[in-house]
Amino acid sequence: MDIGKGVSAKQLFVSRREQTVTTLVRMAPGARFSSHRHNGAEQCLVLEGAVIDCGIVLRTGDFIANATGTTHDSVWSKTGCLLLIVNSIHDVR
Repeated sequence: MDIGKGVSAKQLFVSRREQTVTTLVRMAPGARFSSHRHNGAEQCLVLEGAVIDCGIVLRTGDFIANATGTTHDSVWSKTGCLLLIVNSIHDVR
């Protein structure tokens, strides 16, 4: 499913009990996520490539966990990337 220009997502698992969703997100080179806020904790593992999250460069194998309420104003990939993300089913973009 396309979720933005150059950004696609494939939902892998939804846990109603934990209120989480696990998703693969692929970003093409130069792609950007729109600004968004998390209503629950978010975990992100970079499987391929590199992504820049609010000025922090994350490369293949890097992991970041963000607290509930985290806002991302700028998430983009210069080279393209594949991310494994676990976050709240209540998150809004």
